[in-house]
Amino acid sequence: MGSGMRLFISLELTQAALDAAAVAAQRLRAELGESAASVRWAPAEQLHLTLRFLGETDPSQVDAVAAAIAAVALERPALALRLDGFGLFGNRQPRVIWLGLGGDLDELQELAGRLNAELSERRFPTERRRLHPHLTLGRVRRSATREDREALTRAVARSPTLDLETQGQALVLIHSTLTQTGAIYRSLDRYPLE
Repeated sequence: MGSGMRLFISLELTQAALDAAAVAAQRLRAELGESAASVRWAPAEQLHLTLRFLGETDPSQVDAVAAAIAAVALERPALALRLDGFGLFGNRQPRVIWLGLGGDLDELQELAGRLNAELSERRFPTERRRLHPHLTLGRVRRSATREDREALTRAVARSPTLDLETQGQALVLIHSTLTQTGAIYRSLDRYPLE
């Protein structure tokens, strides 16, 4: 690992929505029974909606990132969103359990696009992938058995949609430090959507 800072930009949701997402994850975990141990569950306090992952960033570039975020936040209103249903990345071999979002998704895509444009103007690589808005609830361990993965697929398919209103209130610059026990997130700055 280099001397850079591992950074990402998230969209802050209401605490009530994050609490509801954590409770939904706990229910899913309980439903999985023994198979729940095959998942590394995200701590409730680390649930977030990533808008842009920057990865290893030279500390001298943090001011440029902050300027890009501030420019976008000043021109955008808060977004009306809602917590939606559960899903999996990796159909045959589930790797990630997530909770999707609905609501003002066109506006959310525009926000992500503006953020990418501002970062590109400051010589950051352009993000080519379209945003797939979600909260990562857990990552399936490599040691998970086929039975564990099948149980997870069934449990996610049976899980009800939350359909809980929330708001995208601010852009947050987060420093992520990887440790042997998982990532530690520290908010560097918060930029309210006007």
